[in-house]
Amino acid sequence: MSVQTCQDCRGLFSFLPRGVCGECLEARETSYQTVRDFLRDNPRARMAEIVDETEVDQHLIELFIREGRLQLASAAATTGLTCEVCDAAIADGRHCAKCHQRLTQQFVAQQTAAAATEAPDPRLAAIRSGMHTRRGE
Repeated sequence: MSVQTCQDCRGLFSFLPRGVCGECLEARETSYQTVRDFLRDNPRARMAEIVDETEVDQHLIELFIREGRLQLASAAATTGLTCEVCDAAIADGRHCAKCHQRLTQQFVAQQTAAAATEAPDPRLAAIRSGMHTRRGE
């Protein structure tokens, strides 16, 4: 069992994929629900307005946007989010469309190259070759 320090409250907890303890995860989810409900009623709200009205920290709202859980109508101009590669303004996620496409192409190229250089396992060829019988029976 792995023990981690919570990113929010700095308490120790058993490993959870999000990096926060159960209590802080519930608090984040409550904050998410609050922001989501506010945005349903005010879809054109700017970041400062969302922070003021919901009292949810701007960094947490930006985290929700980066995770793809929220998307603001005029996000590129109001969130301050930038692509992690080229610093272009983005509406959501971590990368702009151009960098996302380039990274995807690089990933596919690496996967293709790795598959081409991988030698097939001779044991798998024997297994796939068809029906087998036991010798001596």
